[in-house]
This record gives sequence, C-alpha cells and structure tokens, in this order.
Amino acid sequence: MNIPSDMPRTSCDCKACTVGCKTMPGCLAPGDLERIRDFVGDQTPEFLLNNFVSSDGAKVAKVINGVQYVISVPSIVPAQKADGRCVFLDDHDRCKIHPVSPFGCSRCDTHLPEAEGDRRVRWCVTAQIKDHRQNGAFSQACKLLAAVGLLAAPLTERKAAMQKELNRD
Repeated sequence: MNIPSDMPRTSCDCKACTVGCKTMPGCLAPGDLERIRDFVGDQTPEFLLNNFVSSDGAKVAKVINGVQYVISVPSIVPAQKADGRCVFLDDHDRCKIHPVSPFGCSRCDTHLPEAEGDRRVRWCVTAQIKDHRQNGAFSQACKLLAAVGLLAAPLTERKAAMQKELNRD
C-alpha cells in the first residue's frame, strides 16, 4: 500500500522523537514489511519471526445500531530487545532500516500538530483494517506472529515506558 504523498517523512532526531526507538517502536502500515524485507534482502520466515511482533494495536470506537463498541485493530511492530530498544537500533542509536522505517516511525514524530498526527494515525489504522478485511499479507503476518506467541507488551505499557523516559532528566 502506498503512503499518501501528503504524509511526508518526518526527520527529527531529538530526544523526544527518538525515545520511541528505545521504548515503543512504531507500528507498520500494510506494505512496510515488504519494503523492509526488500531493503534488508531477507525474504525468509525467520526474518519476520526474529524481528517483529504482533501488537494489540489501536482501539477504535464504532457505533452499531446505536451501541458503541471498542475494537482492537491488531498491528505489527518491530521487536524489542530485553532493554526495550528496537531490534533495528544499532549500538550508536541509529536506525539500521531508516530509509524504509515503519510508518509509525517515519511519519509520526512528536512535533506534529495533534490534528495532523491524528490524521496520519487514522490513515494507518484504516489501511490496517482494510488489509485485515481482505486477509492481505499484513494481516497474515500479524496472525502468524500472534499464533506463535510473538506478542508486544500491551500498548498501554509501551506508552507508559515512553512517557517515563520522556519525563527523565
């Protein structure tokens, strides 16, 4: 899936923007996994299993027949090392896949105005929902990761770790 042209990459590498690399790697949009695999040059199932996990993802409110439901939209995020750092972060705090980094890393930095950040997240979640409905490659990878028990910590925990790190210093 192509990312809309009106959602250019963000490029900030300040502490507030890079703390996610150390506590809460960004989510993938459909198409990200293929771009990352092509960039790394590894199409094996082991690449998926060694570098990504399924995430409980975004919570979406939906009203059906006047009743509001909240559903989770499963996602994929880069795996984290024992210290919480993204598996793609090198020893010098540089992203090894920066040119093809996931949507949540490359399109959503902490300096975006709230309305723009919300618009980008809505696009990503909508793309994920569409892929899940079509049982696309993103959905299949997400299901495989979950089936073998490769699960990210709950989103609330990852957000709390990020906030704690932001409040440090």
